[in-house]
Amino acid sequence: MGKQWVRAQIKHNELQDILEAGLAWVSRNRKTAGIAAGSALAAVLLVSGILYQRKSLRSEAWNKLWMVQAYAYSNRLPDALEQMKGLAADYPNTPATAFGWLFAGDMLFPQGKFQEAVEHYTRLIEMGTEGLQPYALNGLAISFEAAGQPQKAAEAAQRFLDLYPDHFLAPQVHGCLARSLKTLGQLEQAKGALQRITIQYQDTSWAKWAQDQLQSK
Repeated sequence: MGKQWVRAQIKHNELQDILEAGLAWVSRNRKTAGIAAGSALAAVLLVSGILYQRKSLRSEAWNKLWMVQAYAYSNRLPDALEQMKGLAADYPNTPATAFGWLFAGDMLFPQGKFQEAVEHYTRLIEMGTEGLQPYALNGLAISFEAAGQPQKAAEAAQRFLDLYPDHFLAPQVHGCLARSLKTLGQLEQAKGALQRITIQYQDTSWAKWAQDQLQSK
């Protein structure tokens, strides 16, 4: 009984918030939208209905993402990926789908499925979800490196560093760039990348790693 009351109260509060948002929109846009005084209530209900539908869709998308994660954490990766396909098909432009692409890539990489990880990170990059782009580019770079594609790894790493030089993942991406350049036989460029790590990240494990790499040449 108590839980049912809590759920009902939450639902009531959500509806109240949505109606208030609809009323605020109509109040702001009444003149520009040509809403007559007598039609204001209908307009409020219409706008509120649209807002509620959007909220409901977002909620359904997050629920589907939860299923993706539940399957993955149950060691049912194929089922998780199948759920991810459904999420992307049903809710292609939602934040839940963006997080889903990142999550799937992060699940595929440790399984050694590097090319599939590349595909999932690429889908996230194509979405353009700003807050997740650094993570997608980092995943893309290290996946290309692990897949034995150093040229593409170097390109993805450089793109990351051009866009997000101060990101906390930058040291890892510098390392990916240095290794990829070395694999490509571009030894001077690789040396420069290692030197930048020792300068920019002094007194860190990354600087020590880079110094060890420089001394081993």
